[in-house]
Amino acid sequence: MVNIIIKEHSGVILGFLCEGHSGYAPEGQDIVCASVSAAAQFVIAGICETLKLDAEYSMEEGRIELLLHENAAAQSFLQTFKIFTAQLAEQYKDYINFSILEV
Repeated sequence: MVNIIIKEHSGVILGFLCEGHSGYAPEGQDIVCASVSAAAQFVIAGICETLKLDAEYSMEEGRIELLLHENAAAQSFLQTFKIFTAQLAEQYKDYINFSILEV
């Protein structure tokens, strides 16, 4: 199961954590894991490389995490990620657990 946790404070997204493996298909063929991973990496690239914002992130096997220090300009990326991953979780209920953590 892939766990996606969106970290928010008063409606402002501060980051996210995606960890685990969906088990939807064998490694290298798993479209669920690939979708979550690609979406997370897209957001990180947009925030860090395009917007040049200060963010901490880590990408390891089965785990991607992002924490922002500046976030006003990044909200469009983060809100889109939240919507997209919530939709994925709805479509693949047996493989993705989606939650929002108020911090």
